[in-house]
Amino acid sequence: VTGVQTCALPICFGICLWEIYCCDMPYPDLSFADVSSAVVRQNLRPEIPRCCPSSLANIMRKCWDANAETSRNG
Repeated sequence: VTGVQTCALPICFGICLWEIYCCDMPYPDLSFADVSSAVVRQNLRPEIPRCCPSSLANIMRKCWDANAETSRNG
Protein backbone atom coordinates (compact mmCIF):
# COMPACT_ATOMS: atom_id res chain seq x y z
CA VAL A 1 0.00 0.00 0.00
CA THR A 2 2.85 2.42 0.77
CA GLY A 3 4.17 2.10 -2.80
CA VAL A 4 0.76 2.97 -4.21
CA GLN A 5 0.49 6.03 -1.98
CA THR A 6 3.98 7.24 -2.94
CA CYS A 7 3.31 6.62 -6.61
CA ALA A 8 0.00 8.51 -6.42
CA LEU A 9 1.50 11.73 -5.01
CA PRO A 10 2.64 13.19 -8.37
CA ILE A 11 -0.71 12.18 -9.89
CA CYS A 12 -2.55 14.06 -7.13
CA PHE A 13 -0.39 17.13 -7.69
CA GLY A 14 -1.24 17.07 -11.40
CA ILE A 15 -4.95 16.83 -10.57
CA CYS A 16 -4.60 19.81 -8.19
CA LEU A 17 -2.93 21.84 -10.96
CA TRP A 18 -5.83 20.96 -13.27
CA GLU A 19 -8.39 22.01 -10.63
CA ILE A 20 -6.61 25.32 -10.00
CA TYR A 21 -6.30 26.11 -13.71
CA CYS A 22 -9.87 25.08 -14.59
CA CYS A 23 -11.50 26.34 -11.36
CA ASP A 24 -13.54 23.15 -11.42
CA MET A 25 -13.73 19.58 -10.15
CA PRO A 26 -12.74 17.04 -12.82
CA TYR A 27 -15.42 14.43 -12.05
CA PRO A 28 -18.28 16.06 -10.10
CA ASP A 29 -20.63 13.09 -10.61
CA LEU A 30 -18.26 10.55 -9.03
CA SER A 31 -17.56 10.03 -5.34
CA PHE A 32 -14.11 10.73 -3.96
CA ALA A 33 -13.57 6.99 -3.47
CA ASP A 34 -14.57 6.21 -7.07
CA VAL A 35 -12.31 8.92 -8.49
CA SER A 36 -9.39 7.89 -6.28
CA SER A 37 -9.71 4.27 -7.32
CA ALA A 38 -10.07 5.06 -11.03
CA VAL A 39 -7.10 7.45 -11.00
CA VAL A 40 -4.80 4.81 -9.52
CA ARG A 41 -6.19 1.62 -11.04
CA GLN A 42 -7.59 2.72 -14.42
CA ASN A 43 -5.29 5.65 -15.21
CA LEU A 44 -8.24 8.09 -15.20
CA ARG A 45 -7.10 11.64 -15.93
CA PRO A 46 -9.09 14.80 -16.76
CA GLU A 47 -8.76 16.27 -20.22
CA ILE A 48 -6.38 19.22 -20.38
CA PRO A 49 -8.10 22.20 -22.04
CA ARG A 50 -6.62 23.35 -25.36
CA CYS A 51 -6.24 26.87 -23.98
CA CYS A 52 -4.01 25.65 -21.12
CA PRO A 53 -0.45 27.02 -21.45
CA SER A 54 1.85 24.30 -22.78
CA SER A 55 4.26 24.67 -19.87
CA LEU A 56 1.49 23.89 -17.37
CA ALA A 57 0.04 21.13 -19.54
CA ASN A 58 3.47 19.49 -19.75
CA ILE A 59 3.80 19.50 -15.95
CA MET A 60 0.36 17.87 -15.64
CA ARG A 61 1.28 15.21 -18.21
CA LYS A 62 4.55 14.45 -16.43
CA CYS A 63 2.69 14.13 -13.12
CA TRP A 64 0.17 11.80 -14.75
CA ASP A 65 2.70 9.62 -16.53
CA ALA A 66 1.82 5.98 -15.84
CA ASN A 67 5.53 5.31 -15.27
CA ALA A 68 6.06 6.32 -11.63
CA GLU A 69 9.84 6.74 -12.10
CA THR A 70 9.25 9.34 -14.81
CA SER A 71 6.70 11.15 -12.63
CA ARG A 72 9.00 11.24 -9.60
CA ASN A 73 12.14 12.30 -11.45
CA GLY A 74 10.48 14.86 -13.72
